[in-house]
Amino acid sequence: MGFLDWLFSRSPGGGPGAALIGRWRLAEADGELDLGERMRMELRRDGLLLYVTAEGDRDRIARLTYRVEGETLIIDRPPSPVLGRTKFTLLGADTLVLDCGGSRAWFERVRRPA
Repeated sequence: MGFLDWLFSRSPGGGPGAALIGRWRLAEADGELDLGERMRMELRRDGLLLYVTAEGDRDRIARLTYRVEGETLIIDRPPSPVLGRTKFTLLGADTLVLDCGGSRAWFERVRRPA
C-alpha cells in the first residue's frame, strides 16, 4: 500500500481524494501563477469544486467539478472541452501543494471554529 493509499483510506469518507475534501486558502504561489491574494477553494465530497476569487469587495465563484486519479486532480471546466490536470501533494493534513505545469501553489486548510 502506497503512502497516498494509506492517507486516503484513513480519511473521513474514504476513497480516492478524501483527504482533499474541505476548504483551502492560497498561502503562496510561485512561477507564472497569478491566482490573486485572496483565492480560496472548496472541494466537496460530491465532486463539486468551488473556486473563489476576490474582486474588490466582492467574491467571484466558479462552480467546477473534479475527480482524483492517483496524485492528479482532474478538473472539468465547462464549457471548455479540455479537462484540467494538476498534480497535487499533501504535506501533512493541512497543506496542499498543486503543481501547475512546474509552477506551484501552496494552500492551507481552513478549519471551522469549534
